[in-house]
Amino acid sequence: MSNHLNHQQLISYVYRALHDPELELVEHHLNACPECRARLVEQEAIQRRIHMGVLTWQRMVNPPARMSYAAIAPRLKRSRSWTLAAKQSSQLFYGAATLIVLAALGVGLVLLLNNINPAPAGKMKWQFQTGNVVQTSPVVADGVVYFGSKDLYKTRDGYLYALDVETGQEKWKFKTNFGVASSPAVAAGLVFFGSRDGHLYALDAKTGRETWKFKTGHNIMSPPTIAAGLVYVGSGDRHLYALDSQTGQEKWRFKTEDYVESRPIVAAGLVYFGTGTASPSHLDLGTHLYALDAQTGQEKWRFDADGFVNSSPAVVSGLVYFGSHDGHLYAVDAQTGQEKWKFKTGGPIESSPAVAGDVVYVGSNDTHLYAVDSQTGQEKWKFKTGLWVTSSPAVATGVVYIGSYDGYLYALDSQSGQEKWKFKTGGEVQSSSPVIVDGVVYIGSMDGHLYALR
Repeated sequence: MSNHLNHQQLISYVYRALHDPELELVEHHLNACPECRARLVEQEAIQRRIHMGVLTWQRMVNPPARMSYAAIAPRLKRSRSWTLAAKQSSQLFYGAATLIVLAALGVGLVLLLNNINPAPAGKMKWQFQTGNVVQTSPVVADGVVYFGSKDLYKTRDGYLYALDVETGQEKWKFKTNFGVASSPAVAAGLVFFGSRDGHLYALDAKTGRETWKFKTGHNIMSPPTIAAGLVYVGSGDRHLYALDSQTGQEKWRFKTEDYVESRPIVAAGLVYFGTGTASPSHLDLGTHLYALDAQTGQEKWRFDADGFVNSSPAVVSGLVYFGSHDGHLYAVDAQTGQEKWKFKTGGPIESSPAVAGDVVYVGSNDTHLYAVDSQTGQEKWKFKTGLWVTSSPAVATGVVYIGSYDGYLYALDSQSGQEKWKFKTGGEVQSSSPVIVDGVVYIGSMDGHLYALR
């Protein structure tokens, strides 16, 4: 060992970071070297002030110069123990402080994100008046909201509208030969929708100019779905069609026993849809949910309910959920069509289910919105509105939104079903379903308006 201990050796000795052989050498040197003993005392005093700030400790380890090393050695040992304890306490303190700071930053980040995209509070941002009722569900893409109006009563409208999402100002509108009850879909710069004039239209999403249209044999109430370059749509002529999304050329069609008003859903190479219509003069001929090969249209299986199925299916985690006019919410295996469970409500189900986490939400004509366990079919809660619930629910940021024939849009806690707020439109909310984008909820009403709420 050199004539004197270096700074690192002294620090290591203070914190007992030396192995036994080296520790013995350092202690032997301290016994023989008054200068190193003095430096050790000074260094221990500095470390105590850094970690504890307790000046009384300095008196314990900074003895008068006349005291011998043998006299102060017991104090030095106690000092080293206390210094080590102080270091550990300091580490615990700074660790806890760091966790508190990180937690505060996390809370701040959550609050910031909530301020950027807060859950809607039910206050009107804007409303847009059409020339007739709005039964379609809006779709939002690239700062534009698209929706259609129907042609009930004495007035004729039949437009597909494109509005600015911030202002509600009309960007363009496209006139069909009859009403629009098919909710639009947007993909690859095109807007797809059906009309009661029997055509499926594809428009340029920016300009509203027609790109192509395809003629079916009856009106189209089914909302189209686009997947893998194909657009799927059902028609009142009792067919499901698959068309090339860019050209409108027919790829295949599948014949059913009844109207197809359900939105086709594509998942894992299969397309799922139901048959039947809610028309009061129509017989319940269509009572099936179908699964077809999405590329060829070949039937894989069909499930027979006890009432028509114009509820659009939801496919999640290998199960298909859908409602029927027989009053049941069904869960069937997506590959085989085998029933897993069914849940009975008090009225027909025309509402399409929404799945979030382990809960399926669906409305019923018994005036309720139901929350059902997705795996067991057990009821979690139900919420009563004033009239039928044919609108489909939407779930975002812990809130489930649903419209009712009583004219209200409801916002409910998704876990408990407790009402958070409700907004009164000027007419019934029928098949128009809420859409939530960037903290704004959009909904159509039979009063002819599209509403944007925040």
